Amino acid sequence: MCSRIKHQLVTILDNFEHYNIGLYITVESPKIDITKLEELLENPKLKGLIFHDYEKLASKYFKASVTPEFFFVDNRGQILCCGLIDNLYTNIVSHKSIATQSYLSQAVNEWVKGKEISIKRTQAIGCFIE
Repeated sequence: MCSRIKHQLVTILDNFEHYNIGLYITVESPKIDITKLEELLENPKLKGLIFHDYEKLASKYFKASVTPEFFFVDNRGQILCCGLIDNLYTNIVSHKSIATQSYLSQAVNEWVKGKEISIKRTQAIGCFIE
């Protein structure tokens, strides 16, 4: 997980911690050691939020096609928003120097304010989930 995504996830946890928002990261490859991944993340707020999903249950349930792909889900399992975490990447090989819009953070912010989520879906860009 790149540091940019890690930073955004920690920022969301910090900004919305009193709203009881759950954040979970699934890893589907059995080759990845969760303990080593948590050490790489170097942030105690993200420890314990990472789960192996060898059976790909989460990606099947949410119909994820690539990684990374985020899903903002309510407590009933309904997808409120999904796709890219931000607008940094325009395709798999090119990106901007800096993201100018965080889709995930914007969606959470609108949701906690009781507003309609303005961008419900973006096309995720990443490696295909096999």
